[in-house]
Amino acid sequence: MDECAAGTRLSPTGEVLEERTGGASSAPPPLVNGSAPPARKLRVLGLYWVPSFWSLGNRMGASSFFLAVQAYAHFGHEIHVSAPRAKGQPAFEDDEGVKIHHYRGAINFESDPTRPAPIRIASRFLRYFYYLIIATYHGIRLGRRVRPDLVIGYHYHGAPVGYLVGRALRIPNVTRLFGTQLGRILDSPLRRITHFIQIAALRTPAGYIIMHDDGSEGDIVARRLGIPTEKLKFWRDGTDYSLYQPQADLTEVRRDLSIPEGHTILFCVGRFEDDKRMGRLVEILPAILRETPRVTLLLVGDGSERKQVEQRALELGVAENLRITGAMPRHELYKYFNLGDIFVGVSDRTNANLPPVEAMSCAKAIVVLNTGGTRHLIDDGVNGILVDPARWTEELPRALVDLIRDPDRRRRLGEAAREKILQVIPSLEERQRMEVEVGLRAVEEHRAVRSPGH
Repeated sequence: MDECAAGTRLSPTGEVLEERTGGASSAPPPLVNGSAPPARKLRVLGLYWVPSFWSLGNRMGASSFFLAVQAYAHFGHEIHVSAPRAKGQPAFEDDEGVKIHHYRGAINFESDPTRPAPIRIASRFLRYFYYLIIATYHGIRLGRRVRPDLVIGYHYHGAPVGYLVGRALRIPNVTRLFGTQLGRILDSPLRRITHFIQIAALRTPAGYIIMHDDGSEGDIVARRLGIPTEKLKFWRDGTDYSLYQPQADLTEVRRDLSIPEGHTILFCVGRFEDDKRMGRLVEILPAILRETPRVTLLLVGDGSERKQVEQRALELGVAENLRITGAMPRHELYKYFNLGDIFVGVSDRTNANLPPVEAMSCAKAIVVLNTGGTRHLIDDGVNGILVDPARWTEELPRALVDLIRDPDRRRRLGEAAREKILQVIPSLEERQRMEVEVGLRAVEEHRAVRSPGH
């Protein structure tokens, strides 16, 4: 597995440019406009499985989906993306240099949880194979027009399509994944069947597999599935240090949310979906308020379970102490990370994904369930507090109450958290450089094999 020092800046071809010390407080200046052109310009074909990069609306949701694609345009390469077309979308868009070619045939990949399991699994199979056919057809068709050097299959659905399109066009393919849910199910033969798409993606032949290290221990999963370590690039997302740093005056944001002065703000940022378990924070809020009533719970995000969470808050009598912002644009999120006092993570899969990292970058104390690879990012009692997930209903409220009552400890944990992030998390631009370097390497290796004398 290829490692990169968190403080090292790389050129798009992997050359070390400079070292960044742990005390740095901002990312290097962006290179989007006016940057020096790359030594060799690539033309890249990306294959996307849904109509939009943003899960919660324009510029709202996890930014890594967009930034992984936009990295190529950022460094002066040409990238075309073949993606399904949603109602109202144009056939062609140019989004910060990413040329998106939409085709008809968008699929809703979400299964109805109320239907019997065999029907859900059969439906998932059918939709998956339909997508393989239609996405491969449109990928080859677009590829013959733009003549790319490299094809990238994004996410689990795009991985096999990338391989098929690459074979048809005789160019290398790279698989780009955004974490995994397989770590908790590999020992169950039945659940392996229900997650066949993820397993198939990891086992799809590719020059390289880039997987986002979001704390879900995808490197362990890959080893168990027999993925060669030299092909896996298992990296954390970069952080925009120009945004995610401690900010002082957020009086206006606090006033807009009607949060009383003197209240300690517990907060979480994410989607209201089963994977994130944000409703758990409402469940423990009564126990916290009994001990220390001057507390507001701030939930930043949106999703299918939002109304259920709001209703539960009314049933428990804590609605007055709950604020839900809805989905927020990425460039506005830093305000809420800085407004909060204690970040709380309650996912069963991982609590070392991007929101905890951004909270730590803003020097916030964090209290999270010790799930997945969370322990690799957070040192218990040093730069955060880890809670036993088997005892979260008792231990999480107790840990939060203790920290609410001890602002000096909150400050110390927050300062240590930011220092840890500066040491181990690359800047956004550094991370995009790493992304592009893998694509360049895949093309160079493919050409070397096909050149005379090999």
